[in-house]
Amino acid sequence: MDNNQNMEFTILAIDDDPLVLKLIEASLLKDNYKILFAPNGEEGLKMAEEIVPDLILLDVVMPGIDGFDVCASIRKNERIQHIPIIILTALDDRDSKIQGLEAGADDYICKPFDKIEFRARVKTVTRISRMNQLNIINQLTRQLEEKDKIIATLKEELDKLKS
Repeated sequence: MDNNQNMEFTILAIDDDPLVLKLIEASLLKDNYKILFAPNGEEGLKMAEEIVPDLILLDVVMPGIDGFDVCASIRKNERIQHIPIIILTALDDRDSKIQGLEAGADDYICKPFDKIEFRARVKTVTRISRMNQLNIINQLTRQLEEKDKIIATLKEELDKLKS
């Protein structure tokens, strides 16, 4: 049972290679994703703040700000720090993987990537992210209900005092 089938997820892909962006789009075509593209880190950060996507796919080697710095900047920004990030890069050495994960990435996929595995990882990360969001909403709803009960009790006491 996939609760995400009817939900549209917004994915921001930040990569300077148009061929990779086409491959991302083709890999995720079957799923209900709205995919937006940014050609570099600066633009990607700006778009992330504006649209607050459900997932960010992030290249490392780009002109200007590299993906590690973009990832670290996102994690420092309260508005967007909760967004899951998958680094998608040709850097496949151990140190780069560790650097990406330490910068705040939730997953690290090396190019060239297997389309089926890539799609499965995206589904997993978006599912976990949505479950976390729903848990937060449920928790806030319960807190609001508790506050409403307190307010109702205080109103009753106030009415008693008035009469």
